[in-house]
Amino acid sequence: MNCKAPFVLPALILALLTLSAPFPSLAAEEAKEHLSAEELMQTDAGKLFINRRFEEALAEFKKLAEQYPQDIVIRRYIGACLDQLRRDEEAIRAFEEALALNHGDLVSRQFMAKIHLRMGRLDQAEEQFKFIVENDKRGTFAEGAKVQLESIRKLKESEEKIVREPGRKIAPQEFLRTKAAKVFMNARYDEALEELTALESQYPLDVLIKRYKGLALDRLKRYDEAAAVYQEGLGIVPENIALRYFLAQTLLHQKNLDGAKHEFQYVIDHDESKTYQVRAQQEFDAIVRLIELMKRMTPKKWTFSVSTGAEWNSNPASNTRVEAFKSSVTHNAWKLSDSVGGTYEFYKKGPVSLKANYTHADAFYTDSMSNLTTLSNIGGVNATHVRKLFDKPLITQIGQTTTHTIIRDTYYSTSFAESLTVVYPMKDWYRVTLTEKWSFATYGSEGSEPDSTSRDGFSNLAGITNSFYFNKAKSLSSLLGFEFGRDDSQGINYDKNAFSYRTGIHFPLLFKFEGDLSFKLKDSQYPKYGFPSTTPGRRDLEYTFGATLSRSLGRSWTISGNYNYTDNNSRDDNFTYVNQAIGVNISYNL
Repeated sequence: MNCKAPFVLPALILALLTLSAPFPSLAAEEAKEHLSAEELMQTDAGKLFINRRFEEALAEFKKLAEQYPQDIVIRRYIGACLDQLRRDEEAIRAFEEALALNHGDLVSRQFMAKIHLRMGRLDQAEEQFKFIVENDKRGTFAEGAKVQLESIRKLKESEEKIVREPGRKIAPQEFLRTKAAKVFMNARYDEALEELTALESQYPLDVLIKRYKGLALDRLKRYDEAAAVYQEGLGIVPENIALRYFLAQTLLHQKNLDGAKHEFQYVIDHDESKTYQVRAQQEFDAIVRLIELMKRMTPKKWTFSVSTGAEWNSNPASNTRVEAFKSSVTHNAWKLSDSVGGTYEFYKKGPVSLKANYTHADAFYTDSMSNLTTLSNIGGVNATHVRKLFDKPLITQIGQTTTHTIIRDTYYSTSFAESLTVVYPMKDWYRVTLTEKWSFATYGSEGSEPDSTSRDGFSNLAGITNSFYFNKAKSLSSLLGFEFGRDDSQGINYDKNAFSYRTGIHFPLLFKFEGDLSFKLKDSQYPKYGFPSTTPGRRDLEYTFGATLSRSLGRSWTISGNYNYTDNNSRDDNFTYVNQAIGVNISYNL
C-alpha cells in the first residue's frame, strides 16, 4: 500500500511552482510601443507595483490600458497584479489579452503556465510550457519550461497510478479543484460537509473524500459521526494510514485513550512513508504517560491556582504600523482572561518527586478583535531531583507538556514539549538556571501554500538565566538572560533562528507593594523566505518593555497591575508593528 500519494501530489504541484527560472522584467522582450519600461516604472502604477500595493496598482494600470490599448507591457502588469492578488481567472484573461496583441509573447505564457499549475490545471500548463520550449529562440525560458514539463509528466503518471489504487476513484488534482476542497481549506466546515457529502454520493468508495468528511465533522465537534465515517473508510481500505491517524485524533477528542493508543500504534508500525509516524509516536507516548499517571495517582500533595484579569491592547492583532502596507484599520480592544489549574505530586521518594500539572486558560477579546478569542489546555508531568553539590542544592527537573489551543471555536494547534531545567545557587547572591526545551507543534491550517506557509515542525530552545540578589531577603534582585531558539518548520517562511537577551529588576516598595521592570530584545532571523524570493530573508527585531506593580492580600491572594510595550521592526514591513497593553490581574493560590 502506497500511503504517500495523497500528500505527495499537492507537494509536487507546489514544487513545480518554485522550480521556474526567475522571470526577467515583464518588459524584457518587448520593443517600445507607447511607454518604455523606464517610463512605465515612473508612473503611479509602476511605483505602486514596486511597493507591492497591487490593488491600487491594478486600478492605475487599467487607466493606462485605456490610454494605450496596444501596449502589451501594460497588459502584462495587469495580469501580474491579478496574479499577486490570487484572482486567477481574471489574471488568465489579462494575459490572454496580451497574447491577442502578440501571440508569441513568452512572458505572458510563462505567467499563465504558473497560474494553471496553481489551480491544478496540468493540461493547460503543459500546453503553455510546450509552446515556450518550441518557440523560445533565445533560451530565456526554455530550460525552466523543460523542467516543468518533466515534472508534470511524472505528476500525471503518479496521478494515474493513485486512481488505480484500492479506495481511490477521483484523481487528487480533480479533488483539489472541487468546491468541497476549497471551502474546507478556508475552514468553512459546515459548507464543506455539505459539499463532501454530495461528492461522496458520486464516489461512494473514495477514501480521500471520506477522510476529509471525517475531518470536517471532527472540526465541528461531531466526534461520533467523524469516527463512524473513518471506520467506514477503513472498511474499504483497512490499511489506510491517514484514516487511522485521524481516527485516533477523534478518539482522543472522545477521551477514548485506549482506542486512540491502538490506532496510533498501528500508524507507528505501518507508516512506511513516515508521513504521520513522528506525530503518532509523540501522541502515543503522551497517552502512555497519561495512563500510567492515572493508574499510579494517590491522594498526596497538591496545589491549586486561579486568576482573572482585564487588559487593554492598542494593537492586539499586530497590524503593521506602515501605512502603505496596512490591510485593515488598527483597532484597540480589551482582553478578558482567566485561568485555572494546579499540580499534583503523585510520587515522592528520597530526592525524587513526580508531579502532574494542568491548566485551562482562555482569553476573550472585545469589539472587532473577537477573532483572537483563545482557549488553551495545557497538561503535563515533570520529575524533580534534588541533591547536594558542594553543600548547595542542585535541582534538576525534566518535564513533558502538551498544549492544545483553540481560536474562536476552531482547532488551532497542538504542541508537545520536552524540557530540562537545572538550577544551582553558586553563591548566596548568585544563582544560575540552565534550560533546554525541545518541542513539536502541528497546526490546524497549513496556509494557502504549505511549502511556504505551513507552521508544522520542530523547535528547540536553549537558555541561561543569571539571577543576582542584593539583600538577604532576596526582595531586591536582578536578572540577565540569554536564549537561542531554532524553528524547523514544513513551510520555509517559518524556519528561523532567534536570539533573545533579557534583563530585569525586582524591588520592594512602600506598603508591601513590589515592583518589576523588564526589558527583552529578540532577534529573529529567517534564513529562507518563500515570498518575495528576490529579497533577503525576513528578519525581526522585537523590543519589549514591561512594568508590574503587585501586592499580596493575605496568604493566598495577589493583585497586580502591568504595562507592556512591544515594538517589532521587521525587514518585511507587513510584520512591523507597535502594541501597548495595560491591565490588572487578581490571583488565588492554594
